[in-house]
Amino acid sequence: MNIDFLRNFIHLTKYQSFSGLARDISISQSTLSHQMTQLENELGVKLIDRTTRKFKLTYEGKILLGYAEKIIELYDSCRQELSQFTEKLIEDAANKMFSGRRESEEVLDEVTDILFEKILNEETDDEINL
Repeated sequence: MNIDFLRNFIHLTKYQSFSGLARDISISQSTLSHQMTQLENELGVKLIDRTTRKFKLTYEGKILLGYAEKIIELYDSCRQELSQFTEKLIEDAANKMFSGRRESEEVLDEVTDILFEKILNEETDDEINL
């Protein structure tokens, strides 16, 4: 089931107009109508009574509306939580990389200091012990 089709179904019930919603979400009316037909085909029920000029949900459409709102709410919450989780992972990875880099730089600084000290003290035999 396409989450965008569900989202458009919910919006359509609020607009109660295929042409109005299609215009506001920048798609053609036929595309929106096709999305609703695909939802109906997938679910095996009619969602919208197309026999009248006035927009009207069928009984099954009203049932779907309740579930669709819950599905969209859960989907959006899940996306937000996963996004925050991903951001946290990236932040932790960056901190570890920075921390590891810092530790490496500190070790390199120590080794450099020891070498300079030994060189200055003329301990430049064949081998320098660290």
